[in-house]
Amino acid sequence: MATGEFKHESLEDVKSIGEYLRALIEGLETGHLELSDDNGQMTLHPSGLLGLEVRAKRRGNLSRLHLEVSWTEDNGTAPAGSLRVRSDPNG
Repeated sequence: MATGEFKHESLEDVKSIGEYLRALIEGLETGHLELSDDNGQMTLHPSGLLGLEVRAKRRGNLSRLHLEVSWTEDNGTAPAGSLRVRSDPNG
């Protein structure tokens, strides 16, 4: 499995961030996310059960919203120790 990191930071208006979020939703639903900017790119393939973490914080007049979505990209292989059941001895 390839490793790497993609990070992008910028100031955007609410409409632009909404468009990014809609594109992320579509990528999650289709199982294909392509992220890129002038500094790099990364393609992700979300599938199966995904972990979701939402955190919000307010300190004075600064508010933050953190969304984290995580999953295991297993390329079709079963994780070690997972249950396998077969009823067809020929299949």
